[in-house]
Amino acid sequence: MKKNTFSFFPIGFSSVILVLITIFFFTFAVLTLSVSQADYTLSTQYAQENSAYYQADAIAKEMCIYIEEQAAAIYQSNVSTDIFYKEIAKLEFSYPISEKIQNILIEYVENYVIISYIVPISENQHLSVALKVNYPQSENECFLTIIGWQTVSVTQ
Repeated sequence: MKKNTFSFFPIGFSSVILVLITIFFFTFAVLTLSVSQADYTLSTQYAQENSAYYQADAIAKEMCIYIEEQAAAIYQSNVSTDIFYKEIAKLEFSYPISEKIQNILIEYVENYVIISYIVPISENQHLSVALKVNYPQSENECFLTIIGWQTVSVTQ
């Protein structure tokens, strides 16, 4: 007489497990690829924004150097404090870098001059710079004091 044996695991069970493990690894691989693509996109965007900021920062620094050179030239002509500030207030920005700068504003008050300008970073941000021009009491003192140097978001 033949005994009827019942197996808990049928012969196809190992094939089903193998298929499920394959699907699991495939799903994990697809998720890994999508996350790495998103990370790459985010880091590329971040690098572009950083690059744009540093380009705007370099333009703003070049403008500072230009203003300081002009102030030094006026100072070396041995003018009084009042004339120095009046000459600074009449500065012409024909400097090539001024084409990349927006809203140059010169505010003249009796004993100081504030020069402010904006350097675009992107469509949504710009670098806002405000400088106070000083009349140095000695040749070792600086002509400029940075009042503001900040990134500002533009809302539309």
